[in-house]
Amino acid sequence: MTTPPTTDLDEASALRHQLADQLAESGHIRTPAVDEALRTVPRHAFAPEVPVQKAYANDIVATRHSDDGSTISSISAPWLQADMLEAARIRPGHRVLEIGSGGYNAALVAELVGPAGTVTTLDIDPVVTDRATSFLAQTGYDHVQVVTADAEHLPVGIVPDGGFDAILVTVDTWDLTWIDALAEGGRLVAPLRLHGYHWSIGFTKRDGVLHSDEPLIVCGFVAIQGDGAGPGDDVLGPLTGRRILDIGSGAGHYAVHLARTHGALVDAVELSPTQHRRATGHFGDVPGVRFLHADVIEHLQQAQPYDAAYGICTLAGIDPHIALPALRDGLLPGAPLVFSALHTNWHGHGPSATVTPRQETVGLKGMEPLPLQTWVLTAQVWEDLLADYGFTVEAITQLHAPEPDNPVICQLIQARRRTVLPAQITSRPRSRRPPVPHAAIGVGAIVYGERGLLLGRHHRGTLELPGGSVEAGEPFEQTAVRELAEETDLSARPEDVTLLGTLVDHVGDVVRVTVGALVTAWQGEPATQPDESVGDWAWWPLDDLPDGLFECSAQILTARRPDLPIDHPPAHFSPYARRTTPSSDLDVNVRPRQGSWPSRQQERHLGQ
Repeated sequence: MTTPPTTDLDEASALRHQLADQLAESGHIRTPAVDEALRTVPRHAFAPEVPVQKAYANDIVATRHSDDGSTISSISAPWLQADMLEAARIRPGHRVLEIGSGGYNAALVAELVGPAGTVTTLDIDPVVTDRATSFLAQTGYDHVQVVTADAEHLPVGIVPDGGFDAILVTVDTWDLTWIDALAEGGRLVAPLRLHGYHWSIGFTKRDGVLHSDEPLIVCGFVAIQGDGAGPGDDVLGPLTGRRILDIGSGAGHYAVHLARTHGALVDAVELSPTQHRRATGHFGDVPGVRFLHADVIEHLQQAQPYDAAYGICTLAGIDPHIALPALRDGLLPGAPLVFSALHTNWHGHGPSATVTPRQETVGLKGMEPLPLQTWVLTAQVWEDLLADYGFTVEAITQLHAPEPDNPVICQLIQARRRTVLPAQITSRPRSRRPPVPHAAIGVGAIVYGERGLLLGRHHRGTLELPGGSVEAGEPFEQTAVRELAEETDLSARPEDVTLLGTLVDHVGDVVRVTVGALVTAWQGEPATQPDESVGDWAWWPLDDLPDGLFECSAQILTARRPDLPIDHPPAHFSPYARRTTPSSDLDVNVRPRQGSWPSRQQERHLGQ
């Protein structure tokens, strides 16, 4: 290669040592090995497009741009590289994988592992890997293995026996898919998104799972490319040409992924001015993405309805009595709403059964914890809220922390805006003050016949009677008939329903009211219905009912048959007057039906 003038080398060396001094004084360099590496590797040689002074500034250096001018590859800021190298705890002889190539960071790692170790750096972009290969060879680090591949699917043979001793991820990731490639006791340092920000987190693999007990480091990376880049049509449905809302878009990586990979038209709404500046600075000219510095509720009041919306650990920071009606009105009928929310925090403090906020904190490196007001609610409360405001919940999945001693649990909530909205909810909340804690009145229907008691399995795992919430102005008998048809495809008439009584109990501070009903005749065979929370309908004998009954279903059954061996929280039962009384506990009476119903339809009773 061409040898630079001595004066240029002297200036670069002086700037390099000046940068290392700055990083050491600020606490980013904490070990002699990392200090020596940063004083040795010529950072400017990996960024020849910029002046040497800019190469040694304590900031990122963009090295590759897309056709629209946004940054898709860069050399990370020196302070962040030092922090990540310290967190990786790399030692001589270690085998290290870097995901996201640029060359410079791989050279730093090569200094740390020494001649006995190995370094593999991988990137999906061949232009980036060609550049890294060239610069590594020019600077004497040609023993670093450079691989062009999608990190979501590591090439066969790349992982050494026993796994890598350390894996450094220098691109923004959607998931950690490299646990199996990490050696037991190895370190994985990667950026994850929490509360709308990206945090560099160091993990140790112990007993096959990842553990982390270190302060979080707020950071920002260019978006990962390839199959692991972020939410896609598997979660949000068809995306090409569709208008998508990103709620609390942060640095904009996921919005950019949807636009570039799936052809979506994304409005990325972010209230934080810092995050908004970061997003527009990196991706401001990306086609298909519109970055908006705005309050999402105010934006929804003015925007045209969207085809889908999602929020990653952001929606739960808004009062759901304000957010959900705004989203309902801001989404087209049938549009999906997908968001994640906290369930259990670091201290094991679980969710609330009331719609009230609480303060959570996020640890910041070298700073006081950041207080955040958020709504940490049970899955049932989220489901009830979504139902009240015009959504059908398709799934609520609990996402546990990978390490067994970490109590943190998040919830992934997938819902869909109904095509017909409940009549009892006004289009906008009349105030920002939450209502008194309450729950929608529900009806649970006993359907019992010769084959047993009909129960379905909820997506949360509980077994339940058919039933659901009462709609405005709807008689309880009609609710039972409607829910039976919607959930099971069984047909009944209001006159085939006998109301048993009202059950009242408390879930935390919330009063829950459930009406028990007995369906005495029906037509059809039960079957799982699309877009319903309960399915896998089956008949169960009364003397062998399964464990895991939903509380309200158990309460209805024991109100009707107190001798049933079912345990559940207590409830106050007020029976209604009966229209008919069966002759025994388990009579199955067969008599003709009139009108258009089959003449041999059985009328089935669950007795007293």
